[in-house]
Amino acid sequence: MVSRLLFLGVCVMGVAALGSLGFFLLLVNPEYLGFSGFLLFYLSLFVALWSSFFILGERFLQHHRGKWRYALARRSALAAFVATGSVTLAQMNFFSGYSLVALAGAALVAEYWFARR
Repeated sequence: MVSRLLFLGVCVMGVAALGSLGFFLLLVNPEYLGFSGFLLFYLSLFVALWSSFFILGERFLQHHRGKWRYALARRSALAAFVATGSVTLAQMNFFSGYSLVALAGAALVAEYWFARR
């Protein structure tokens, strides 16, 4: 029951984040955005990526139960963090192979720390 509610909540959050992301991409001029506008854009990008990664992973793990679903939620959030961080660094002109390796390393360290808890 909890996993169905989790999946439904992720789907609702994903639709709302994709709507917000579409609004930003189609109707908002980025030159006039302040810090809060950019923060909302990256938050909606993170939630949209997290929900899409979670939904795709859920489809691959339909027959597994238990800890797999919560590990999938954590790992899809870390993958969305790496993707959103790369877009953020690319916009700030700091993106390179080393920064991508650093982001992936931070995600692996966080995964190891969360898995041990």
